[in-house]
Amino acid sequence: MSSDTTTVSRHALAEGLLRAGDHPGAVRALEQHLATQPRDARAHHLLGLATIGGVHPSEHQAAALDTALRHLHQAAALDCTQHCAEVAALLVQDAALVRWHTQRVALDHLELRLVARLSPAEAREITTLVPAPGTVWWEALAALQATLH
Repeated sequence: MSSDTTTVSRHALAEGLLRAGDHPGAVRALEQHLATQPRDARAHHLLGLATIGGVHPSEHQAAALDTALRHLHQAAALDCTQHCAEVAALLVQDAALVRWHTQRVALDHLELRLVARLSPAEAREITTLVPAPGTVWWEALAALQATLH
């Protein structure tokens, strides 16, 4: 198997593992993929989401949040069209504040425009992998998903 085929296979494997709910397996596959393809914005985005592991961000330790945010920010830096990575990072940051009983009540108009740049499928991916219902970012993403129906 060629190096390119292996790289694509690791990426596809990671996406499949995420869909199946195997977050630790997806993290391993994405870390292996990024070892050979460090500029893959989509892989950084997925690794940030996989690091959250389907658990509310407020339940994570600071190190896990830092790792997730580092990869989400890296995805946005590598590809300025990765609005989903930017929104996911903002959701993770906002949801982590729930631990301290701090919660925003609304997004401003610029934040709402940022959410509107996502597709309903991107919104579903984020809300599935970062469960934070009740937070303003999560609710805005859930409302965007409703446009599918």
